[in-house]
Amino acid sequence: MNTLRPSLLCQRLIPLLAIASWSTSLTAQTLPSVPPGFRAEIVATGISPTAVSDIAIVPAGFGSLGGQVLLADRANGSVFTDGQILIVDPITGTTSVFVDSAQIPDPSSLAFAPGNSFGSNLYVNNGVAPPVSQQQGELFTVDALGNASSFGQPNPLGYLWGGVDIAFDGTGAFGGDLYTGSGAGGAGDCVSRVSDLGGRALLFHNIGTGPYNGSPNGLAFGPGTGGFSSDLFIGLTLSSGIGPPSGIYVLDPTGLRTTFLLTDGVGGAPSSVGKFEFASGGAFADLLYAGSDLGVVAIDAAGQTTLFAALAGGGTINCVAFDGTDALYFVDAAQGTLFRVVQIPAEVAPYGLGCAGNNGPLTLASNLPVIGTNWNLTSSNVDSGSPIAITFFGNAVVNPGLPMLTVGFDAPGCNIYINTILASLSGNNAGGSATVTISVPNSALLAGAFLTAQSVCLTSSNNANLLTSNGLAATLGY
Repeated sequence: MNTLRPSLLCQRLIPLLAIASWSTSLTAQTLPSVPPGFRAEIVATGISPTAVSDIAIVPAGFGSLGGQVLLADRANGSVFTDGQILIVDPITGTTSVFVDSAQIPDPSSLAFAPGNSFGSNLYVNNGVAPPVSQQQGELFTVDALGNASSFGQPNPLGYLWGGVDIAFDGTGAFGGDLYTGSGAGGAGDCVSRVSDLGGRALLFHNIGTGPYNGSPNGLAFGPGTGGFSSDLFIGLTLSSGIGPPSGIYVLDPTGLRTTFLLTDGVGGAPSSVGKFEFASGGAFADLLYAGSDLGVVAIDAAGQTTLFAALAGGGTINCVAFDGTDALYFVDAAQGTLFRVVQIPAEVAPYGLGCAGNNGPLTLASNLPVIGTNWNLTSSNVDSGSPIAITFFGNAVVNPGLPMLTVGFDAPGCNIYINTILASLSGNNAGGSATVTISVPNSALLAGAFLTAQSVCLTSSNNANLLTSNGLAATLGY
C-alpha cells in the first residue's frame, strides 16, 4: 500500500484549507475578516445599533460574574436620560440589563478598578447626568449586584459635559489616581484626574488653546513592555476648534503631550479612533488595539498600524476589550452584533471503537496537532503478526462507522470511521505500538484545517486478517 510523506500531506492541506475557507465564507458572510490563524465568532446579536460606547470583561472575583461581558449602551431611548449597562453571557449569548437608566443614565465608559485603594468594583462615566441643562457628567461605582453609587464628577470646574473614558494608574507614577476625559465646553476639552476619595476631578491636561471639540475618547496606560512606555495614551478626534489634530497622543506624569500617531487616513492609518486597549502578550502580542473607522487596528510601539479585523462591507468599531490573552471582543455598531476573535486552538478527540484482536482493541491516539510542532499519532494493541500499522487520513467524521462486513471484509465488529483517504502513513510495530509523525509547518494558513484519522493492522483473529481502530478528529491550530 502506498504511503505519503508528512510534508506532502501538509502541502495537500493548504489548498484544501483554502477551499474550506471559501465554502465557509458563503454561509458566514456577516463574520469580520481576521488574519490567518484567528477566527471570528458571533457572541450575541440584537444589541442597540450605534449605541455601544464601551466594553469591559468582568474579572474573576467580582461576585459570580467573572468572564461575563459588559456593554455601555448609551441610546436605549432618549438621549442623555436613557441608556443601560448590559451583561452578556459569552457562552450562550444571553443578554440582560445589569444597570438600568434609573441608576446610571447615558453610560459612556466602563473600567474595573485594579484592586488598589479604589477597590475592585466597576467604575462608570456617564455623558450627561440629569438635569440635562446642567451638562454635568458623573462618576459611579457599581458592585457585583448591580448597585450603583455616585463617586465623583469627571469634569473640572469650568469644563462641561461628562467623562468619555476611564484609566487607572496602576504604577503610582501618575499619583495612583483615576484618569478620565471631559467633553467640549467653553474652556475646551481636557484630561482630568480623581483621587480615591472621589469628588470633583482636577485638571491634568488641557487640550487645545481655546474652545476645542475633540474629546479624549480613548485613554489607556501603556504597559511598559513591547517598546511602549507606561505613560498615559489618549485618543483625540478633532471635529472643531483650535488644537491638536486627530490622533493618539502620550502624556507623561507632568502632563506634557507628545504625538504617537496621527489618524489622518494616510499610509494605512485610520481617520479616527475610538477606545483602545493594550494586549498583554500571547496570540495578540504586545500591541495596542483600537476601534476605528476602518475596523480594529493593531498598532506597534513605532505607531505603525495594521488592520486586524474588518467588518463585512466595512464599518466603524467604537471600542474593544480583551479577555486576558485569549480573546478580543468588539461590537459592530451598525448591526448590533457582539463579536469575539480567538486564535484557532489545536483540538483532537477520539470517536468510535476499535475492533479487538489478539492484544485487545486497536486504538489510535495522538497529541494536539499544534502548528509548528510534531503531531504524533500512535496505534496501540497492534497484533504481533503485523509488522506495521497504517494510519489513513480523511476530512470528515463517519460515526456510527460503516461496518467492514458491508464492504466485503469478514471482520465482525470492525468499522470504517473516515469518509475518504487523503493520505496514509505507516509506522513500524514495536512491541504492539506503532507511531507516525507529521511535522506540521509553522504556517498560519493551516490553522483550522480539519482531519480525521484511523489505523489498520494485520491480525489472525478474523477471516479478513484486518483490524480497524477508533477514529480520531483533529483540528490544526495553536
